Amino acid sequence: GDLKVAITSNGRVVSNLDVDIKGKASGTIVKLPLDVSDTVKQGDLLCELDPVDQERSYKQAEVALSSAKAKLANARVNYLMARRSLLTEEGRARSTLRSSEARARDARARSDRLSQLLGKDISSQEERDSAEASAVQAEEDLQAARIRLEELNTQTLGLKLRQQDVRLAEAAVALERINLSVASDRMQDIKVKAPMDGVVTVRSVQAGQIISSA
Repeated sequence: GDLKVAITSNGRVVSNLDVDIKGKASGTIVKLPLDVSDTVKQGDLLCELDPVDQERSYKQAEVALSSAKAKLANARVNYLMARRSLLTEEGRARSTLRSSEARARDARARSDRLSQLLGKDISSQEERDSAEASAVQAEEDLQAARIRLEELNTQTLGLKLRQQDVRLAEAAVALERINLSVASDRMQDIKVKAPMDGVVTVRSVQAGQIISSA
């Protein structure tokens, strides 16, 4: 028959690729399901840390985001109310100003007309004095209407500040959304999974051990 030659020798079996697995999170190991020489598939759980700290951080981030959203809603309501109030007051002030201008013109014209008639002895001094008093009062009312409109114009600055409050609140919501996303990622980081198929060759940690992030 065929002649077969067998050669026996001593040696060590080594892998053609070693991957050092490290976690991104810190904490106490609560699960370590695999041991040396165990076969793993990509995605298998290698190690899990105590989730208490990460869960607390995630809940805090959720609360912070909810609070930021509430402040944003409040800022928007305050801005809209202030804007609506200012527009209403401006409309009323402009209407008052137009009415005051018309009354002041009419009152001044009547006073001037009676002054001319008084010179011709057609009008009495009492009528002329009454008309002049009315004209002066109408002019004072006109000046007050102008001042009121100017005051409302200065309130536009306050409205801009409320608008700035809305922008700041929007930025705060955006920041808290990022913080929540980071907290969510950290929740995922407490579980270390196999990046590929392979065999566990070394296990340098034990359950209950506290580890630091890589």
